[in-house]
Amino acid sequence: MDETLPRYVTIFSPLTIAFYYICDNCDGKQARKTDNASPLGQLFDHGIDCVVGLFVIQNTATTLGVGNSMAMYFVLLETLGGFYMTTWEEYCCEKFYLGVINGADEGNLFSMLLNLSVVIKPDLFSMFILNKKVSDLVIPPMLIMIFPVLIGNFIRVKKCENLKKYGLRWVILTTIPNIVVLTIVIAWRILNPSIFESHLRIMWNIVGFLFANINFRVLLAHLTQNFKYWYMAKRLWILFLLPPLYYLIGYNLISEISFLYAYVFILAFAFIHMFYSISIDVSSFLKIKVFKNKPPINLKKR
Repeated sequence: MDETLPRYVTIFSPLTIAFYYICDNCDGKQARKTDNASPLGQLFDHGIDCVVGLFVIQNTATTLGVGNSMAMYFVLLETLGGFYMTTWEEYCCEKFYLGVINGADEGNLFSMLLNLSVVIKPDLFSMFILNKKVSDLVIPPMLIMIFPVLIGNFIRVKKCENLKKYGLRWVILTTIPNIVVLTIVIAWRILNPSIFESHLRIMWNIVGFLFANINFRVLLAHLTQNFKYWYMAKRLWILFLLPPLYYLIGYNLISEISFLYAYVFILAFAFIHMFYSISIDVSSFLKIKVFKNKPPINLKKR
């Protein structure tokens, strides 16, 4: 993520982001326009978004050539943690609010512009302006832009009726998964920086899939209106405990790189399995088939 990208990658990358961005927005607008928007649709839509966010930020970091920058790492945490807080706000207030500046629109557009600028001038972000690399000048605005969104989340939750109904304890409980994940990944980065230097991309994937698991569970809590699905889930806490347990008792038994690959596989599998299981449960309840095509009527008669 610190290397120079081939030209064909910088051309293809903004096209893929644009394709995802257009499909995502058309899907949401069509659902709202036809009055078919529902927590179930949002579960699948935002369930994909919480993984795509990881890859868009990875793409941005690679384009800037600053993958191992601590500041860029916090951009990753703010983005994925911000996704959680936006969904958390919707669960608390029972209303989805997408601000004027948001990751779904401005975030994707910003990433596309960065990629396009590299197509035009490949060495743009390695140039210096006022003794500062251009890439170092781009990151601070990215960090600052996310703060108003997070502040807005807290302000709207503070004013919502559910806070008056359930109290402060309820709000604190619903933020526990986000706090735990942030604690794990920040401590990991500070206590073991060498692992980020030698295995940067796999560490980013671990962080991304940790957030994907908690983000999908808060979406599930919104669908079921039961937050026990999310902060009391045993599987979720097992995923949280694996890194500290490895460094406490398993470090001399298994090589660190083997653990990292196993851990990212477990996280990805847990997310995919959860997605698949919910799909099966919901389709069974609604008596529909989401992974099978019905045979044509004329074939049925034969």
